[in-house]
This record gives sequence, C-alpha cells and structure tokens, in this order.
Amino acid sequence: PFVQGSEVTLTDLNKDLSQSGKSYTTNTTSDLGSFDFGQTLDLSCGLVELKTSGYFYNECTGSLSNSQITLKAIANTDGAANLNVNLLTHLEYARVKYLVKSRKSFKQAKEQAESEISSFHRHFLHLRICLEFERTLL
Repeated sequence: PFVQGSEVTLTDLNKDLSQSGKSYTTNTTSDLGSFDFGQTLDLSCGLVELKTSGYFYNECTGSLSNSQITLKAIANTDGAANLNVNLLTHLEYARVKYLVKSRKSFKQAKEQAESEISSFHRHFLHLRICLEFERTLL
C-alpha cells in the first residue's frame, strides 16, 4: 500500500474517457493507502481517473520502497463505496481506455479488462506451479 502522504489526483472524465477539465488532489491519510477528498465532487458522469504517486510498503520485503512509483486507475464512482488504486487497477487502465475507444461501454470495457487480467494471472500461476514441479523432479 501507498504510505501516508502519497499524492492522489482524481481527474473527472467524460463518457468517452476524455478529461473534462476538473481535477482534485489530496494525500493518503494512512499507511494503508486510505484517502478522502473531504468534499462532494462535481463530476460530469461519475467516471474518474485516479493517479497516486509516492512511496509504498513493500509487502515482500517488509520495508518501505527505495523510490516512488505512480499507479493509475479508471473507475465509476456511481454507487462505489470505495475507490482503489493498486497494481491490478494500473494493469487494466490502458486496456479499459482502449476498449472504450473501440466502442465498448465503460462497464463492458472494465469487465473485459478485469477478466483478461484474471485469466492471465491464472495462466501465470499455473505455469509457475508447473515449473516448480519440474524443478523438484530434477
């Protein structure tokens, strides 16, 4: 997770995912990556781009990252209790934009991108398990 003080920028988007010209900035309020804009946001249609930049807690090493990273997400705020910016949202970001430009609805694009990433992840894990198994046989 991003550590407290990381910058979070929310950019309002139109239905075609072009920027409307409105943006809001805040900072994470905890070392768990929590953030709150503290106000009612004036959004065009509920679609937003989130960009978070900062140091993060590396769960693999158990320590703070050596350098800052920037991750993005595209989300629909309508009915959303929470918005997240993480590695998975960053991986789907460009794919969602591409699919919307290819005439998919935002909902269709988001579902397809999530499904593709999930499928890739399953195949990757299967390959890793097979390689580990082969290694134990040698």
